Amino acid sequence: MKSDKRLWCVAILLFTVGNLYSGNVSVGGRVSLYDPPGEAGPTLMIGVDAGVRFNDYFEGAASIEWTQYKENGKDVTLIPITADLVAHPLGISLFDPFFGAGAGYYYKLVGNENQSSLGIQLKFGLHWKPTSGTGLDFTVQYRIPDIINKPKEGGWSIGGGASGTVGVNLSLWR
Repeated sequence: MKSDKRLWCVAILLFTVGNLYSGNVSVGGRVSLYDPPGEAGPTLMIGVDAGVRFNDYFEGAASIEWTQYKENGKDVTLIPITADLVAHPLGISLFDPFFGAGAGYYYKLVGNENQSSLGIQLKFGLHWKPTSGTGLDFTVQYRIPDIINKPKEGGWSIGGGASGTVGVNLSLWR
């Protein structure tokens, strides 16, 4: 019974947000080269993201990414789940430079030991929108995966992605 109520609450929330920001919601995939802190070399990171454009100049974005690498001879899996506030200084344009910052939960499995933490990230890049519904981007990020215990240990990621705009335009009354 509780799960039914939660499901309805989530559906109503998605319906409301979808109508409020119809045509301003984007989803996409990305691939980047991540250089983790420490001795590990660069590794491939893949992920998905979603964003809501609040107006021409600001966007809220969330992403989940995945990578694996070796650290001190142990297998490491890193899954950052992050949220960012992103600024677009030129507004909506064909070439759209952006910069942003955010925080996230960095799930890190080292061998069989969970070393999850709270982290932060800064990003900047360029988004190219050949049509109103699609886009490609180039992004550079600096991540500090453990801001509490290791605030001076960060890593860079450089990559890109593709996104598409999702339009939800449902109405109960006409």
